[in-house]
Amino acid sequence: MIKERDEKEKMEHSIIKWWNVHYMTPEELRAAQQEDEPSQTVKSAQQEGGADEAHQLRIAEAELHAAEEIIERLKREAQDVESSKRREIERMRQEVETNAAADAQAGTQETGETDKAENKQIQSILAEKNDALRDLIEHTEEET
Repeated sequence: MIKERDEKEKMEHSIIKWWNVHYMTPEELRAAQQEDEPSQTVKSAQQEGGADEAHQLRIAEAELHAAEEIIERLKREAQDVESSKRREIERMRQEVETNAAADAQAGTQETGETDKAENKQIQSILAEKNDALRDLIEHTEEET
């Protein structure tokens, strides 16, 4: 109580600084409210005289809640990564299709025949892009 009083006095007589303010996320706020209201199991443990057991139970509940929050955050991050990979795959597909369409259009507009070496080079480039796209798709499927 003395510590709280000192902190309040300090805040009253000074300009509020960022290091004196603690912002709580909605998850932290819910956790703090749950800690303030002991659950039925904690109440029953306290009634039986097991203050240590009640304290351990509160700690276990807080750890469980924290673990659940971490799991949810990781799930959201995994979904974000997966969606970005899918966008990248779709972008590469469109790029390959655009390049193929542009190559086909350029081939029909030319008046002369292309050299055999140029055709071979074009085919090798397209094959490399196709292989790279397939590798990316397979790698993405393996991760999910």
